Amino acid sequence: MCACEDIEVVHFARRAQSLEELADDVDVAIVDIDFAEGAAYRRIASTVARLPDLRVLALTTSPARHEDVARAIGAGAVGFVDVDADPEEFTGAVHAVQDGEMWLPGAATGAVLRDIASDIQVTSSERRSRLVAVALGLVPAAGALAAVLSLLWRKYLGHLGVRPVDIALDPTTRVVDAIVTISLLVAVFGPLLYVRSWLDIGEKSLGERGSHWLGEHRTVAGTVVGMLLLVIGAALTVYADLVLVLVIGPIVAISILAVIIGLTHELPSVLRIDLIRPRRAAFAGIAIVLLFMSALGTEVLIRGPEFGVKGAEGALMTKFMGFRATPAIVTDVDGALPVRQRLYLGGNADLYVFVDPCHGDKIEMVSVGSSRIEIVDEISC
Repeated sequence: MCACEDIEVVHFARRAQSLEELADDVDVAIVDIDFAEGAAYRRIASTVARLPDLRVLALTTSPARHEDVARAIGAGAVGFVDVDADPEEFTGAVHAVQDGEMWLPGAATGAVLRDIASDIQVTSSERRSRLVAVALGLVPAAGALAAVLSLLWRKYLGHLGVRPVDIALDPTTRVVDAIVTISLLVAVFGPLLYVRSWLDIGEKSLGERGSHWLGEHRTVAGTVVGMLLLVIGAALTVYADLVLVLVIGPIVAISILAVIIGLTHELPSVLRIDLIRPRRAAFAGIAIVLLFMSALGTEVLIRGPEFGVKGAEGALMTKFMGFRATPAIVTDVDGALPVRQRLYLGGNADLYVFVDPCHGDKIEMVSVGSSRIEIVDEISC
């Protein structure tokens, strides 16, 4: 282009943010859209809004990816050229867009449209089939989860010398507790999916200086917002579990389902997570589940049960998996034994099972008809 006498290069920048610095006497801007995190598209949109007479050409990879071209045109670009285009094509593109035309190279545009056509061929019935397949895929996953939880429950109670049947516990039924726990984790980490959308909204709503600062410090702002969300979410898990599970969790689930069945356009902008790549979201979800199962396995296999005067202690097994040890006063019906303060683990039709935290977590089993139990807030040693 520099060899063309009628084209003058007046500005060159290495950062997407530099588009904000363009003067209103620039006729055509060629923007490399291969910036991380979609920065180029945001800058194209904001610059075209500020300079409506500016014509933007998107510089794409070779060959051009259909999603890049579509997003660039949607942001306000009036055409595209790939990095391997010859000087004559660049010159023709600049002249065409300067004259008010669109520049869509024939062969490259045809390839882009073919790629787009293959994407939009997914019908609503195919989306429903995909959703059904995902739901059916969760069935064996739930079975595997139930098997692992059953093993962990047996190992956990095995530290005490107690069997699940002794306290009328069916470990497989605790899958519901695990699902609630996973929902809780999604509720804590799920809002992180919206950080990018919230920053976009903030960038548009702030004044010019605020928008410029946010654009230049987007990574820092995203990190700060993400950390604040995690702190708030962690606090809510301590003081308001049901708020997370019953409110935030379903909101995140609805957003994810909307992505699966292709209805993100029906959601409010603050709830859309369509910029999150499915593979990345799936990987993050699997990573959260594996992290939780690893922490649970560590607590079960290495630490084992822990007790205090108010009941069972620990983190995951007590808070998330429903393991309970209730303070109680045990009175022998016949008066043959003294009144005892114990933690009640559970029982079946024949036995009550207690643990004595004051004497090395000693297990005591008594006949149902021989003792009377009074539940209290805590016991004393």
